[in-house]
Amino acid sequence: MLFNNRFIINLKLVAWLILSCTSAIANSSNQEQETLAYTFQDNTNSAIQSTLEVLEQAQGTLGQYVYDTGERIDLFFGYEDTNLIRKGSRLDILLPITLYDNSDMDTSVNFRVQIDLPRTHRRWKLFLASFEQSLDESLAISSGINESTTSLNDSGVEDSNNNSLGAIYNLFESDNTKANLDFGVNASSLVEFSPFVRVKLRYRKPITANLSSRLTQNLFWETDRGGAIKLKQTFDYTLNKDILLRSQTSGVWWHTDEYAQINQSAILFNKLNSHRMHAYYVRGQWDNNLDEMEFSGIATGFNWREKLYKDWLFAELEPKLTWQIEDNFNRPVGSVMLMVEMRFYRHK
Repeated sequence: MLFNNRFIINLKLVAWLILSCTSAIANSSNQEQETLAYTFQDNTNSAIQSTLEVLEQAQGTLGQYVYDTGERIDLFFGYEDTNLIRKGSRLDILLPITLYDNSDMDTSVNFRVQIDLPRTHRRWKLFLASFEQSLDESLAISSGINESTTSLNDSGVEDSNNNSLGAIYNLFESDNTKANLDFGVNASSLVEFSPFVRVKLRYRKPITANLSSRLTQNLFWETDRGGAIKLKQTFDYTLNKDILLRSQTSGVWWHTDEYAQINQSAILFNKLNSHRMHAYYVRGQWDNNLDEMEFSGIATGFNWREKLYKDWLFAELEPKLTWQIEDNFNRPVGSVMLMVEMRFYRHK
């Protein structure tokens, strides 16, 4: 099998960072792990340090954003929803590689940029992403950005060749409610593009000291597929300082296609220390692809998320099994996702 130069470079970079991370973990004691803020904190390898120093020249400090335990976890995992509440400019670069049990492999270089416009009283942002803006969250095996079930990225990726360009306007915000207006184009080339507009409302409500609720509503329209409505309800229960239980239900309905999809996820987040978190999940999907709403897929897996350096360099390892209706759930599709994520932003 032949691979292009970009793929080889990406594969080497991901493999090197993952292996370096593993080596750093293996050489540290349990007591040291509890005091580390990030994996490479005490690493003395000159090659690693010089690489990080070059990257850090473009990296600022973490902006202030903390609401509750569930939202801190969202921030650690890089959930797309955090972009609704985070202020300031930001560039995310993701290098995922997915290996399948049939020897197939998917890899890509993905990025998303949000540029804050402070002279507009921070009500406007511009964005550019290397993936299409959509509302799909299908369990189908496909290549793309942040396929991690724990990431639950709102921007589905059906075609990694599509790009998105647009603007975000902050309609209003209060302590527990925020709303944005997004509009722009999904483009596969300079002559093939599909304009879209989306209104996104997010409402958060603490129920008890340990239980909180978050509701996200999306009204979406694009020229290719027409209008859609999506609702996502998340309940977070803090069992103790290290374990959080999450139930997340999302549903999307496309008017023109008359297509509906419902996803239900149960996730257990386990914080091992300040720089490492595990997530165990089960996720089911229902849709009406076969004319009537029925159970169409289930996935279960484990996600290892590691903060490699300060608050801007992360690595993920995620093995997953997926059963689908296409083969009557007879054979699970196994996959392992490896990803390096870099976040670049400046302190306000």
